[in-house]
Amino acid sequence: MTYAPSRPSPRLLRATVVSAALSALIAVSACTGGDGDQAEQGGQGQGGGQGTQQGASASGEQQSARELGDLGSREGIVDRVPATVVLSSVSAQGQTLTVTFTVTNDSESDRMSIGSAFSNDLDDTSGDAGQSSAERNSVDGVYLTTEEGKRYLVGRGENGICACSSGLSSVSVDPGQSYTLSATFAAPPEEVETVTVHIPGYGAFEGVGIAR
Repeated sequence: MTYAPSRPSPRLLRATVVSAALSALIAVSACTGGDGDQAEQGGQGQGGGQGTQQGASASGEQQSARELGDLGSREGIVDRVPATVVLSSVSAQGQTLTVTFTVTNDSESDRMSIGSAFSNDLDDTSGDAGQSSAERNSVDGVYLTTEEGKRYLVGRGENGICACSSGLSSVSVDPGQSYTLSATFAAPPEEVETVTVHIPGYGAFEGVGIAR
């Protein structure tokens, strides 16, 4: 699947996103939310978006800013650098729903490291003893809520690794440039038409229509 930029000025540097194989992802676990409803959590398949750069600027497919959607934007701070997040798409296919968003470095001179800016700040481990996942440097802190009060957490494979952009400790973004990230969830029922997308540091994007 190809994602395109969300802003007309900066060049987009696209992160590798969750693969098409995650269309088989299903809900495999749940936990109790603060309001007593269950928080749905998607499962099968490993997270996409593995970062591979070591101490270099983010690089990837450069695309025209006309191609990505813009479902809302917020200004904030990432790595002590001013940065804008644009919610690009919320799309469901079969049993999965994928959220795509773009973060743009608004600084004129400072490089921005993504790192754990959008993680749940937990260093999880998989079922195999001693095997650590990359959760602290992923976007597993993104979650969804519905009008009914149900919360959906990012999907995870059997090894506990999130179905989301991860390995972000080595990803940095130059001034004026952007990087696109994604997270995949179990899809809400067909009758659910909108969700609220919660992005760490950038609050809630409310009433976002689901593209099906």
